[in-house]
Amino acid sequence: MVRVVIHPVNLATEATAGDIKTAVKALADATPDTASGDLASMSADIALMKADLADVETLLRTTGIKLLPLDSSLDSIDVDKMTKGAITTAHSAITDTATSAEIDCRGFNSLLVHFVSDANDKTWTISVLGAMGSGLTFVPLLDKATGLAASEITTDISGFFVISNIPDYIKIVATKTDDGATVTCKVQPFNS
Repeated sequence: MVRVVIHPVNLATEATAGDIKTAVKALADATPDTASGDLASMSADIALMKADLADVETLLRTTGIKLLPLDSSLDSIDVDKMTKGAITTAHSAITDTATSAEIDCRGFNSLLVHFVSDANDKTWTISVLGAMGSGLTFVPLLDKATGLAASEITTDISGFFVISNIPDYIKIVATKTDDGATVTCKVQPFNS
């Protein structure tokens, strides 16, 4: 549809009005084939979509399947978390043994653990506990071959370590071996 708005203020003479009428008529005469072709094409597309929707509706009605809205709470993989997760501070300059709150790692398969001590001659053990759900019992991640904790490091220096095949929820345990140092631990889940 072509819509032309003519403001009377801009009409200076009758000759101008005649020129405008001629131009509008020429424009209207030039577009019907294109407009009717576009409308026919759109009508055909809409008819196909209606038929497809009717088929889906019949299928859902006869099978009893109910569609649910897309929601990350329905799956442990959150599409918003497909590369790296947020950096979470598990412990901030603690001076004694502590266990962090649970950290949500759903949608990720690996974990980067970063720890910094303010003294390089004082030893800390940093370990990761895991659970398959929020609020469940957290246990050490064990190496299948040795049966030993696979997610633990005892050190007197600062550093990183990476854990693969992590569960959905983790906690970081920082165990003080020597007095006189603080430790800060941060983690970042990611997909490898």
